[in-house]
Amino acid sequence: MVHLDPALVSLAFLISYGIWNAINDPLAGHISDRTRTRWGRRIPFILFCTPLMVLLFVLVWTPPTGGVPLAVPFNLWIFFYFAIIIALFELLYTLVTVSYTSLFPEMFEGLKERAEVSIYRQVSAMVGLIIAFAT
Repeated sequence: MVHLDPALVSLAFLISYGIWNAINDPLAGHISDRTRTRWGRRIPFILFCTPLMVLLFVLVWTPPTGGVPLAVPFNLWIFFYFAIIIALFELLYTLVTVSYTSLFPEMFEGLKERAEVSIYRQVSAMVGLIIAFAT
């Protein structure tokens, strides 16, 4: 527990999700569309950003506390840590999800083929959710 003032948490969310995403989302789409690699336009973002995104997700919930008194309600160090980690996580999350959702129509260009494969995609997602909630 970091005892961060709820107003600062709200401010961090406003900066990260409101202001940053207004810039971040179109920028991520533009970068993903313009990327040219031997693996294609989307795969590098999925492969390389996902592990970093997982690391940042862990860092959101485990702020460094060395020498910083956590009982202080107005702790700017934790606020800046939280705001920066959330903004970086959002950048990577956007790059991964934009690439993932854009990959499907690029792989299956025909409407019939896309509809057939979409069935498997949706069934797999449902099975995954059932397994996740059952455990």
